[in-house]
Amino acid sequence: MKPVSLANPNRIDGLEACRAVAAMLVMLFHLGESYSGEPLFDLFKRGYAGVDLFFVISGFIIFRTLKPGSSIKRFAAKRFLIIFPPYWVILSLYVLTFGLASIFLPGFERDLSPDRLVVSYFLLPSYDHIISIAWTLSCEILFYLVAGLTYLCLGPRYCVATIFLWGAVNWVLALNGIGRGWLPLSPIFLEFLFGIIAALAYDKTQYQHPIRAALIAIAGTVSLAFSLFLGSDAMIENWGRVIIFGVPSAAIVYGISGIPLRLSTVVIQMGGASYILYLSHVLIFLIFRRLLAYVGANNEYFEIIILCIISVGTALIAHVKLELPYQEWYRARLRRSEAFHLKNQNRKVNGN
Repeated sequence: MKPVSLANPNRIDGLEACRAVAAMLVMLFHLGESYSGEPLFDLFKRGYAGVDLFFVISGFIIFRTLKPGSSIKRFAAKRFLIIFPPYWVILSLYVLTFGLASIFLPGFERDLSPDRLVVSYFLLPSYDHIISIAWTLSCEILFYLVAGLTYLCLGPRYCVATIFLWGAVNWVLALNGIGRGWLPLSPIFLEFLFGIIAALAYDKTQYQHPIRAALIAIAGTVSLAFSLFLGSDAMIENWGRVIIFGVPSAAIVYGISGIPLRLSTVVIQMGGASYILYLSHVLIFLIFRRLLAYVGANNEYFEIIILCIISVGTALIAHVKLELPYQEWYRARLRRSEAFHLKNQNRKVNGN
């Protein structure tokens, strides 16, 4: 879910495409909820699997971002700057819209209590956020905390072991009906481990076996598509989404990262805009469905097309015009801070 600058030399184009697909799946899932009963969008009733794909991608990227001896402070600062400021802007738009709607639209109600505002603005580990899908960001924050501390303080092996134990224990507890409703005990944290495993496999082979990587990516895509469109609810409930969606997502992430792709700028920008699209599309649906109803639009498929175009277009414009400049600003700030820190260290060494 974290956007990447187009100038990033370490960018893996295939992962940008995966981000775009994941955000689109979540968007189509919420469209399906809004237009339940429409056969086309009933196909996307499991589009929430885009979240599982995002978590695997996060595990992959974070593990490859961490380096032995890196600064915990820099890691934490970068994760904070990536996640929180854009989220706060979009969350404030939700709060403002909900507040105005509750005043001017009869019957419109949203919980904007102080407790819920605190949970939402600080991304505390809870399923109850003003932006309904923000609980996934709470998962990201917990993962960053655990992975960053274990990796940078103890090393990569302890990081892998800790994430494995955390996710595996949660999965066993969930199978026995324990810990449901408490976010830190969700088995979904196992999907970050799947991303880490994909990263370890990628670092060993990288682009050495593109055909094998392509076959693995295809197998993962077929498996995920089957679970999305043809699998039964009982299958997902019995095995858990972390297996049904997480394992195929790991195959896709490993496979597509091992193919030396160079994708178009539009695809890369869609991947970069995935974070904004992911957070903003529900608000856009809420606003523009009412506007379309007000102007007399009564064709549901026309509404759906317009909502998709507005959601994707808004995210792309916001990413290019606002998010990319913001990314360049905080990266420059982090570079200056690191250079200043190294300069001070050298002074201390020379002074001794």
